[in-house]
Amino acid sequence: PVVNVSVKIVDDDGNDLGVGERGQVLLKGAEPFIGYYKNEEATRATIDERGFMRSGDIGYVDEEGYLYLIDREKDIFKYRGFHVSPSELEGVVGQIEGVMEVCIVAVPADEERTTELPTAVIVRAPGSSLTAEQVMEIVDGKVSDFKRLRGGVYFVERLPKTQTGKNVRRKVLEMVLELAKEKTGA
Repeated sequence: PVVNVSVKIVDDDGNDLGVGERGQVLLKGAEPFIGYYKNEEATRATIDERGFMRSGDIGYVDEEGYLYLIDREKDIFKYRGFHVSPSELEGVVGQIEGVMEVCIVAVPADEERTTELPTAVIVRAPGSSLTAEQVMEIVDGKVSDFKRLRGGVYFVERLPKTQTGKNVRRKVLEMVLELAKEKTGA
């Protein structure tokens, strides 16, 4: 963090976390953010009771005081109560030979509306014959049970991007839901 900026990492309940523990990143500067103009609700959602501003990032601080940002809070989803970081899974899948690009999205589970299934959408490298089964087998061997690709693996020609080159998860999810519908004939 820069001079005159304090950082706190907190859990979902707002409790302070220690070194190396991952949680929500809160910031407080010498000239604090005082709120949104004529929008008390947004201000309350952004500033905690100690005057720290919620950044919307998930991260941790190491032993030397360096701040690491892992993901955006709005991108993280839950599978049976466990937090799943799409970018963490993308790092695992992206290292598989034959994967040129990957985007992880959360597909709603049919049987339970309270859980979402990690799903990989992959652009194969030219000449690759990588299969969904191969991807799932490799991922299963590298991640915790709750991070497995239970929503499946889909291959596409390209992923929808923003002007800055980031994947548009909302549109990728729409693609997956459409592909799943075609696959089941629904």
